[in-house]
Order: sequence, then C-alpha cells, then structure tokens
Amino acid sequence: AVTGALDGVHGSDPLVVETVCSRLCGIFQAHGAVHLKSPLLRPRPATVHSLAVGGPTELVDTRGNVLLLPEDLTGPFARAVGRGGSAASNVKRYDIDRVHHKAIAGGHPRESLEATFDIVVEDPQLSGSQIEAETLFVLCQVMSAFPPTEGKHALCRNK
Repeated sequence: AVTGALDGVHGSDPLVVETVCSRLCGIFQAHGAVHLKSPLLRPRPATVHSLAVGGPTELVDTRGNVLLLPEDLTGPFARAVGRGGSAASNVKRYDIDRVHHKAIAGGHPRESLEATFDIVVEDPQLSGSQIEAETLFVLCQVMSAFPPTEGKHALCRNK
C-alpha cells in the first residue's frame, strides 16, 4: 500500500512514503527507540540453495564468497546482537529501509520498504509480558495512525 506499484520503492508516491515513514518514526521515537540500521550483508549459510525461485538476493564478493542482501530487517539485526555487535544488549530500536528479494527472471532484485521495531533487553527484572504489551501498544498506535481511507493522497490530508 505504501509503494503503490509492483516495482517497489521506485514506483511509489514520494509524498505518501515520506508521510508514512515520518509517522512511524514519531511513534517509535515516542517509545524511546533509536534509529539503528541493520547490517547490509550476511554470509550465505550452507543450507540455502541458490537455484530456489525467489528467496534471498545473492552477491559474490571479490574473494568469491556468496553474500545475501537482507530479506527482512529484524534477522540481520538479531544476528548482529547475537554476535555481540552494536553494543545492543539493552536497546529499543527501529529501522525503515529497503529489503531485497531475488527477481524471478534474474537481474536487479525486487525491493520493498519495510519497518521494524525491536526491543532487546537483558534485565531479569523485566518480564516478557511487559515487552509484549509495549510491542502490542506500538502496533495499535501504528494501526490507528493509518485508518482505512480512500483516495490517492488520503494519508497526506489526515495529518
């Protein structure tokens, strides 16, 4: 709905995309989240078959290693946290960025815009239900920020 075209970000209405992203950033920041980017590349695991239709977009570096572009924003971030990167042991973060999917006919990967809101905590005093409750509250705020409307620029008129 944000992109408004089959070719992803390139066919989108920039005013709608900017409005949606701005509203999402405001909601995430109101919950204390900081903007942290997900790592761009990751190595291809041995279990991934490169001939599969769709799937992750593969690149080859100068040493011949096969790397994958992100299919989502949470997985690469979780991998970085697990490896001890970004000093993200206690953080609320968000990211809005492009994700990539292998083009069925080959060539340039299909792109789409994705948003993520992640909470990483090591505090044993904080229960999982508190984190789930905040996540659901953020989701409710996002859904109420974008009520069902008709018309091309309805999002831009409802500021």
